Amino acid sequence: MRKLFLILFFLQIIALHHHTKANPNIVWEKELELNNMTGVWIYKLGIFDNELYIWLAGSNQNEPTLKAINNIKTDIFGNVIYNKKADQMKGRNGGNSFIYYFYRNNNYMEFRGIWNWAPGGLSNYHSIKIQSDGEMENFHSDSSNKMIFYDPAYANSFYDSVYVGFFHAYKEENKQKLLVLNDDGEYIRDLQLDTAGINEPIHWDKQQYYLFPSSDKHIITTLYSPIDTKQDHYGWNDFVYICKFNLDGNLIWNSKLHNEGYKRLNIYYIRENTDSSFFIIGEVFNTLSDKALYFAKVNKDGIKLWSKTVNHADPITRIEQSFTPLRNGEFYAIYGRIPARTKENEEGSDFYMMIIDSSGKVVEEYSWNRFTNINAVKGVVENEDGNIIVLGRNGWDSYYLAEIKPDFLTNVANESASREFRIGLYPNPASDYVRIKTINYDSYMTALCSLVDINGKEVQKFNFTDEYDLSTKNLNSGNYILRINFINEFGLSSGTVTENILIIK
Repeated sequence: MRKLFLILFFLQIIALHHHTKANPNIVWEKELELNNMTGVWIYKLGIFDNELYIWLAGSNQNEPTLKAINNIKTDIFGNVIYNKKADQMKGRNGGNSFIYYFYRNNNYMEFRGIWNWAPGGLSNYHSIKIQSDGEMENFHSDSSNKMIFYDPAYANSFYDSVYVGFFHAYKEENKQKLLVLNDDGEYIRDLQLDTAGINEPIHWDKQQYYLFPSSDKHIITTLYSPIDTKQDHYGWNDFVYICKFNLDGNLIWNSKLHNEGYKRLNIYYIRENTDSSFFIIGEVFNTLSDKALYFAKVNKDGIKLWSKTVNHADPITRIEQSFTPLRNGEFYAIYGRIPARTKENEEGSDFYMMIIDSSGKVVEEYSWNRFTNINAVKGVVENEDGNIIVLGRNGWDSYYLAEIKPDFLTNVANESASREFRIGLYPNPASDYVRIKTINYDSYMTALCSLVDINGKEVQKFNFTDEYDLSTKNLNSGNYILRINFINEFGLSSGTVTENILIIK
């Protein structure tokens, strides 16, 4: 009996191993000072060509009524290459009035942002870009009536456009308005999402409107049921719709997700899997101290396959509503902060990160402390070694960078690096143009292309997402080599393709 008890005891320990919080295996870490900023409320971390890009948006320390952006680039070990700031940005208080996204061209990563700077949230908007040398540019502004909106909430760049959603819906009857800009931040059109096909009431105020692409060029977003705001500051809801719209705003399907017995369900992240199903991450809660993570999966036709909730041993003070896929969606990092577990930091919080697999199963949890203040993980990217770069917050005065080696990924090769991509070329041989079509296209990737002649000289350089017509009118007859590097959303190579093109005039 004693032997059986010991066996069961150790089996239980093994079963609980991945749920045990522990300090992560830190390869290196750095604390870096802010550039005369305070009240940072937006953190963005990216990686491109083995360099880290950090974007911190907040208030100017010398003039709190103005917004400021701290733009930093470091090498892959966190050593600063430049640290620059722009601090003459007028804007409303709070993060809801500032939205941001990555833009990538062939040569470098850009941060681009859009913010609403008229009091009351009306009329005016600005868009900016940060170039490879760190210089910042206000590259478009619009104050016309067509730009009237309130509290931009989220922007995402895909299909060669930028799609903007709002917290407070700007609507006409059963249509929710999105804003569509080009990649230079210029107004293209309004996009009305037609929800007349949904027969139940929709809550039009304070929609969250996270917007995501699909591989067949549709928009995946959310619609919330009516919210009872009398019960709590956040309000209660019964369900959330996951919706698929085409680029004309027509509803293709909707999937109804319930709050699993909690009083509120929020959806924060949706990602398409390789089988065209969608993995969904959110949060359910009764109060800020009584909540759980929510995971679900719907198939390509919007039919819910499963949903589940995951509780925590320690209450999470805040999940940052940002989730990073690892290994091309095989795993996910979820991060934020939890109440500090040390007496010295009893008024602060600890860094927190959870890693789950694509079924919502928790495989690792980490919590650690470096400062006697607020410790919060605000951004995560995966480097070429499969390790995780963490961007953290240390109170209001500095930020934290670290490289973490996850235990479960120690001996796992990068799945994305071995992926085989295929493209189609037509016509080939060609005279005036060649159409390039990706066959196993991932909507999160960009194809960076180089065309070289038989002497190795580069004659054209371009990028595209799904399909591209390459003009060959100005090229001489002969053999050319097309080299394509597929870059994922974090600036890492996911695979390459090399094809021969014959031009005959």
